[in-house]
Amino acid sequence: MLSILGAGCAYPATIIDNQFLSSLGLGLSAEEISWQFGIEERRSCLPLEYIKETRNQDRSKAVEVALETPTALAVRACRMALKRAGIMPEQLGLILGDRSTALYTVPAEAQLVAGTLRLKIPAYDTNSGGVGLPFFLNMLSKWRPAAVPEYVLCFSTNAPTLAVNYSGVQESCYFGDGAGAAVVSFTRQGKLRLAAAYWENDLKAEPPFSLPLTEHLKVGLEELAAVQRGRIGKIRMGLSSRNGGLKEGTKLVEASVSSQWRGGIGTGGAEAGVSPWNGLSNYGEILGSAAFCVLSECWEDLGLNEDLCVMVPGVGLGFGGVLFSRHE
Repeated sequence: MLSILGAGCAYPATIIDNQFLSSLGLGLSAEEISWQFGIEERRSCLPLEYIKETRNQDRSKAVEVALETPTALAVRACRMALKRAGIMPEQLGLILGDRSTALYTVPAEAQLVAGTLRLKIPAYDTNSGGVGLPFFLNMLSKWRPAAVPEYVLCFSTNAPTLAVNYSGVQESCYFGDGAGAAVVSFTRQGKLRLAAAYWENDLKAEPPFSLPLTEHLKVGLEELAAVQRGRIGKIRMGLSSRNGGLKEGTKLVEASVSSQWRGGIGTGGAEAGVSPWNGLSNYGEILGSAAFCVLSECWEDLGLNEDLCVMVPGVGLGFGGVLFSRHE
């Protein structure tokens, strides 16, 4: 059975709060931004002064002025996950990376992280469709345990604010930067034991989110909310088919879901006893990093005697979820 032994997260130092966004002349007060988006602050690799002066109108300049790279964020998150797992980098046998906001295509982000950790082991990137953790666990759960190294490091690192035009209201208020990581193992029991994993990539859909290589990203949040409502139902059905549904008292993590929409897409119904929890309000939408980061934020508070469900309806083509079972 797969277990998560340790989780980590990392964010850039720049904090973009609602008061700052209001000062950019977006037409909304800080209170209106908080109410409308359910987000209090988000992190960015960009300097505040640069955003204030240029609104990042020329996306190509963002990389030049960025105070931190996605790779640096990934390394910090991975080191935290390794420390919590109680293992050294040289004990790793495989590194799996994910990035939706790549600054380059070669080398892979996983190879850059491996190089920084001074490791010469298999390391490659995957495309989770902006889902991150559920994608990795769903994939690994289908592998033969005997063929998997004892310790695998998975991470996702994303810096969507480098592609945000800070003259646009929705994009400015919604996105943040960050990285998350987890050490997983088939052979060693950890705090979180995988009970079920589900991931789907809806290639036929046209999600209201686009991230061109050279242009600014775009998102339509009303349309996205409708898409995510449908996806939450599919995630619940997918996990239920693998594990019989959510148990009473399961702690629910809705990664990538604004608190303003939670009432419309939460657990409800037969699982009214499930308690929702969301990490978006403190860091904004950080794509595939979200589920990793929320687990990391609550890592010290997670007990061995509770069930946990992570749902990632996503903003791109991918969506998925995972169930973790309590220790008997």
